[in-house]
Amino acid sequence: MSDFGSSELNSGTFSLRGLQEARAEWRKWQQGFQNSLQGNAPAATALSPDAPMRVHPTQGKDREKEITSGHSAFGQKELSEQEKQAIAKLKETDRKVRAHEEAHIRVGGNLIRSRAQYAYQTGPDGKLYAVAGEVSIDTSPVEGDPDATIRKAARVKAAALAPPDPSPQDRAVAAEADVMAMRARLELARQRSDQKESVGTRVNLAV
Repeated sequence: MSDFGSSELNSGTFSLRGLQEARAEWRKWQQGFQNSLQGNAPAATALSPDAPMRVHPTQGKDREKEITSGHSAFGQKELSEQEKQAIAKLKETDRKVRAHEEAHIRVGGNLIRSRAQYAYQTGPDGKLYAVAGEVSIDTSPVEGDPDATIRKAARVKAAALAPPDPSPQDRAVAAEADVMAMRARLELARQRSDQKESVGTRVNLAV
């Protein structure tokens, strides 16, 4: 303000009337600036048509439009209806996949050799959802004990088919368990046949 006044007075070209007009214009600009700070002035005000514009943030309904046009009040992106449906489908898949692997673990018991391992997909909301999973199960025969191997094979098959919707891999493991049980039965039959032959030989020698 002091610089503005001194420049006007030192120039020697302003009349008293011109100085009064300049001060009136200055007070007008000050009033407009104060009103703009209180939200009562237009978004842009200026001292004269040649002066730079002062731009203020939009308020009221304009602010509401800004919030609802794709972003929430916290800056989060609004999800489209298609994205919401995709998230709902991913959540359902995640639930089924986890329940599937939990069924294997629950029935398999101590035959399970690892935690459930999951493959994930990122949803439109940025979160991870399980879309596939697996667990490791011991399918080795019990060395030298075909009876125990048969019982183990039955447990492996039950664990593989525990979920209500066994996958092709689950059915393949169940089939492998059937093969293991069949081999164990053949081994058991051979052992029993050897035992009978051994007893018969001793009886013949005794006679």
